[in-house]
Amino acid sequence: MPPNSIVFVSIAESLDLPFYIVARFNLRVEWVYKGILLGTGPQVEPGFRGKLSCPLYNLTNHPHLIARKEPFATIDFERTTNFVQHPPRQVLDNLRQQEKLYAYEADEGKLLLFTQREFQALEKYPPYRVVSSLVQMQRELQMWRKIGIAIVVSFFALTLTLLNFHNNLLRETISNAKEVTELHNRVENAQGDVVQLKDQLRDTKQEVDQLRQTSSKEKAGK
Repeated sequence: MPPNSIVFVSIAESLDLPFYIVARFNLRVEWVYKGILLGTGPQVEPGFRGKLSCPLYNLTNHPHLIARKEPFATIDFERTTNFVQHPPRQVLDNLRQQEKLYAYEADEGKLLLFTQREFQALEKYPPYRVVSSLVQMQRELQMWRKIGIAIVVSFFALTLTLLNFHNNLLRETISNAKEVTELHNRVENAQGDVVQLKDQLRDTKQEVDQLRQTSSKEKAGK
């Protein structure tokens, strides 16, 4: 039995219980102390025929070995009713089969008893792999833990990317603002130069006009 696993076992004995006998079986205490748990109900119904089978759970983190024909369970028998006062052989002789039912004549009337098919031992059953719920929970927990770690890493990576993008955008904005300021200053300087050029042009025009007037007067005097 591997650690934290489930195995199916069957008893070597065959049971053929009368309809007035019920049985109870359970795991031996020594196996309980080793961490093995019996995974089925302990009651065997009256009229049971065949071999008992049950799953065993190894709840420990260590492997355990159960050898073939090694005692692992105990069983006890109890009478369910007192309507049968005769020995079992006499009771069986008094039973008569009617279709799929057994009828027995008792003091309080006729009793109908259902027949049961014979249960065989579990050879290689089931054909599929049985996984313990604890193992499945552990695997799912590990999977969700990995998914959570991946989500957290992705979140931090996205946050760093956005911060880097924000910093780059802020740098570009500051650089563009500086360039706009420099262009604005250049435009203001250019406007000042244009005003100065206009003033110089006006002064030059006035000088030219004065020179023309002076030249005209000199020509008139001659």
